[in-house]
Amino acid sequence: MYRLKPGDIELIRLDISRQRVTYSHLLDDLVDHVCCDVEAEMDEGLPFTQAYENVRSRIGLNRFKKIQEETLMLIDKNYKSMKTFMKIFGVLAPSLMAVAALFKIQHWPGGGIMMSLGFFFLCFFFLPSAVYVLNAENKTDKKHLFMKLSGLISSVIFLLGILFKLMHWPGAGIALVTGLIMLGTLFLPSLIIAKISDDRGEGRRAVYLLGLFAGLFYLAGFLFKIMHWPGAGLVILIGLILFAMIFMPLYVSAHYKNESYVSGHFIFIIVGSMMAVLFLSFMALTVTKDVLSEFTAVEEQMDDVLIDLEDKNNAFVLETINTSARGEVAAAAHQKTDEIESWINDLKRELVIATEPNEEAISGGAIDFSRIIRKDANNIPTDILIVQGKASQLAGKIREYKEYLLSESADADLASKLDLLLDISKVKVADDEEIPWENATFEHRTFVSILNTLTTIQIEIRLAEKEFLKSISEKRDVRGQQIIAEETSLK
Repeated sequence: MYRLKPGDIELIRLDISRQRVTYSHLLDDLVDHVCCDVEAEMDEGLPFTQAYENVRSRIGLNRFKKIQEETLMLIDKNYKSMKTFMKIFGVLAPSLMAVAALFKIQHWPGGGIMMSLGFFFLCFFFLPSAVYVLNAENKTDKKHLFMKLSGLISSVIFLLGILFKLMHWPGAGIALVTGLIMLGTLFLPSLIIAKISDDRGEGRRAVYLLGLFAGLFYLAGFLFKIMHWPGAGLVILIGLILFAMIFMPLYVSAHYKNESYVSGHFIFIIVGSMMAVLFLSFMALTVTKDVLSEFTAVEEQMDDVLIDLEDKNNAFVLETINTSARGEVAAAAHQKTDEIESWINDLKRELVIATEPNEEAISGGAIDFSRIIRKDANNIPTDILIVQGKASQLAGKIREYKEYLLSESADADLASKLDLLLDISKVKVADDEEIPWENATFEHRTFVSILNTLTTIQIEIRLAEKEFLKSISEKRDVRGQQIIAEETSLK
């Protein structure tokens, strides 16, 4: 009876392994079974290549993977239920997310709930069940357990960060950064180590190491983009070049150069990799570009309104100075209005200088919104406004300004109007919870929306000045009527 050479047996083992047979005991049994069949074919005078091809044709493509699944279902009762569980939520989660995206685009109600459910099912049902199934199929492979657990935890944290970002919930930045750091420092290295340890002289270690560097560069670039650190575009570009132009061709060549047909695994690798790259790239570069650009258009409109109010109030003050005994009061109020508006303009410029790397965003002392790059930044503006207390200073100046206007006018109507225009009271967020005005107004806000808010406050201050000027003008008219009435009665 013919006996196979060690090299022939190793070739059969590698071929069966390529069909995703990972359960070690079953792999040994299948290799032994196939070797016996091949030896029987060779006893009839066939060469090894022809004998093995006959056995493969008789068994059928992907049959070994099915045998592994059937075996696991017999020896592990939980495997079958978890496999079914994984398939159900593997379909349900992305379906919910796709429908939710449509609802979000169309501004239909229910989009947020479906999006949250989709991410919840993906993070807490599909991914854990998928890890269980993978671990069951590699039950004796303990060296991969850390890789799977680190991948599960980091992926869940990262996906929750994406959900929080889409839903504008606090904590999104922390979750995204934590997930990226864990993916880059725990999962990717453990994955590459596992792949290298599985390499049996096939010369793929250099390819795996290149994939590690490409992944680290790409994740680092994404992290730089989220944190608005300089050099993000360059790091992402290096990662993309390493991954798409160097790693992927070498990986495909190393794994599939000897394949005689296009497998589903090959298609999945290509499509999945490209979808991941495109998803992260779009999210890092242009996820909110159109939304944030709207703030620029709004700012231009508000600037026009503010300039118009300033011109009208200037004219009103000049007229009051020339025609009324209260001209000095009007001039003093106008000066205080200019002072607080100038202070807010200085605050805007301070925020732009500290946040925006593009020096052209400030030209001749004026802010050019169209040249602001980091429109979605929030860490530096929040630090200046909340941590350094500039928002509290602004609240104090608004309070002093309001008190000054009321002290110069006893008009009850003016008081109610100023309460609406210059409201800096605490904001109620729950039945028994209130937060300060500055936190409710500026915390967890993007850079351009904060600038819009400051311009809105300037408009409200000019409107308050206008109401004050009208009130002292009306006082003058009433006094004039009273004097005429007194003179008429004396006659």
